[in-house]
Order: sequence, then structure tokens, then C-alpha cells
Amino acid sequence: MLTPNQAPKKTEMPVQFPTDAWRQQKAEETRRFEAGQIQSGERYMNSLFPDAFIDRTEVLLREFVGGIDACGTGAADFPRVMARIRATVEALNQVNKDFNMRVIETAEREALCEFIDDSIIARGIDIEALAASCHCTRYELTDEWREW
Repeated sequence: MLTPNQAPKKTEMPVQFPTDAWRQQKAEETRRFEAGQIQSGERYMNSLFPDAFIDRTEVLLREFVGGIDACGTGAADFPRVMARIRATVEALNQVNKDFNMRVIETAEREALCEFIDDSIIARGIDIEALAASCHCTRYELTDEWREW
């Protein structure tokens, strides 16, 4: 049990940012184009993942991680954790709107939700207990606010 002056224990499990994967996919496509393996008409990553979308999304995800890091891991901290989830999801809704609702599709939604789950777990928060406190499953934590 933590005393009031102790910081909650954070698990040092690395969490893959989806933005890293999107940047890698864009770079691989560019490499393949420059090597003559694909034609310009076969390039689609820049339209799927504009740099401005990736940059804004990464800022939001880093803010989410920082916010979760500031939370404790016990049930008393669950409202703060949920507030961070809500703020992040709502901000991602706005980013998607700003890109005409065309950037966050099924694969991106799954990657973002997985990132949120993995970040929570990596920080030592019992995600099942968190979800139960909200009367949902861990796979529904973002559903109330998510428009993507």
C-alpha cells in the first residue's frame, strides 16, 4: 500500500506509438518508390497519413501518457484516468474532423484503442478493474466519446 508521499509504481513496458508505425510505413513506401519498386500511382501513404495528422496525433498521445503518468494506479484514481481517456478521445475526434473524417478508419481506430489500453496497463493500472468501475469492458473504455 502506498503512503501519501509515495509515487505509484510505473511498469516500464514499452508501448508502441501508432504514429511511429505510420511514419515507418510512409518511409517504406517512399523507399520502394525511389527504388523503382512501385509507381507514383501506387503511392497512397501521404494521403492516408498526412504529416500534420501524424504530428497532431502524436502530441495528443504523448499528453495522454503524461496525464496517465500523473495518476495513481488505485481505484481512487480511476476517475482521473477516465478523464484523461475522455479528453484524449475527444481531442482525437477533433483531429479526425479537421481531416474531414477520413484519417481514422478501422485499422487506425484499433491501433489508437490498443495504444490507450497498453499505456494504461504499462503504468500498472488494472484495466479490468478500471473498466468495471465504469460498468463496461476494457474494450469499451473509449466508446462513450469516440466518433471514429
